[in-house]
Amino acid sequence: MRRGSADNIYVIPTPNVLSFGAATLVAAACCIPGVLSMITTYQKILKTNWAKQTGDHDADQVIEGTNGATEKGMKNVNGLIRKLLSRVEIPVVCNLRVHQKAT
Repeated sequence: MRRGSADNIYVIPTPNVLSFGAATLVAAACCIPGVLSMITTYQKILKTNWAKQTGDHDADQVIEGTNGATEKGMKNVNGLIRKLLSRVEIPVVCNLRVHQKAT
């Protein structure tokens, strides 16, 4: 682990490889923001689902933070996008399968 002269015993070289424990700690620390974001999103979904089940919402009410979008309008847009993507998906998947069989 030492580099260069070995007569200076008080010089501690910097490691160039992380140990398993250090790498595990760094990986866990990097995951914390993502996990917190997922928990927050899950809580928002639960709150929305609860409001829908109890009937506390209005489909024509403007969604906060948007330029006049309503839940009903967003469902219509989502439906159109879903139809478009399902129409595009078939040729793309079939084309990939044809190329896979050729190789």
